[in-house]
Amino acid sequence: MGVKGATAGRTSITTKPTVEKLVEDMAEKTHITKSDLFNIGIDILHFVWTVLAKGGVIGVKLPGDDEFKPVQIYIPGMTQPFTT
Repeated sequence: MGVKGATAGRTSITTKPTVEKLVEDMAEKTHITKSDLFNIGIDILHFVWTVLAKGGVIGVKLPGDDEFKPVQIYIPGMTQPFTT
């Protein structure tokens, strides 16, 4: 996604067709607006950035797992590691 421009508190985002499809699917299934989904995504990205920048580890625990398993997170387009 790239920022096309911004006006008074509004940022215009250009999405890839695959991302647009994912957002459409999530909006339809959750009844959350696309705008709110974007804001949620930014909150989650900020959380991930904060944890990793401080040297933390993010893990996943799926049904049937006894413990959290560390995961590596790849963010397309990111060319340098998280730092604070």
